[in-house]
Amino acid sequence: MSQKTAELAAKAKAMNDLAKAAKEAGATLKTSDLVGPSDQVPDLGQVEQAAPQLFDLTVGQISGPIDAQRTGVVAKLVDKQEPSADEIAKNFDQMREQLRDQRQSDAFSVFLSGVMDEYKKQGRIRVNAKAQGPGIPGT
Repeated sequence: MSQKTAELAAKAKAMNDLAKAAKEAGATLKTSDLVGPSDQVPDLGQVEQAAPQLFDLTVGQISGPIDAQRTGVVAKLVDKQEPSADEIAKNFDQMREQLRDQRQSDAFSVFLSGVMDEYKKQGRIRVNAKAQGPGIPGT
């Protein structure tokens, strides 16, 4: 599947025509409405997880092959809408809080990992390898 998807992507880029390349390859051509990162697209799933690179494309650009678990996808960006200043202002506080919370969580994880490593080195924490089970790093 991945080889056929890669061939379709290469052919579509060379021809600069996804529809024609899909027809020649016997692939199904589908379209969707405008989608955001958290939106679901049939046969692809959540766009941000399955194909975040699509948001970096310019209008008219054809993507490379995308592995969508059960199927392969090649996409062409036909329209792109940036958020308006009002939309940005409306969601600014919420996004700032989300970013702050994520950074705090990341910083705490790094701190905790460092403390645990230091305590293990000092012998203040001992790990029972049998209790952790097989295949766990650090055992």
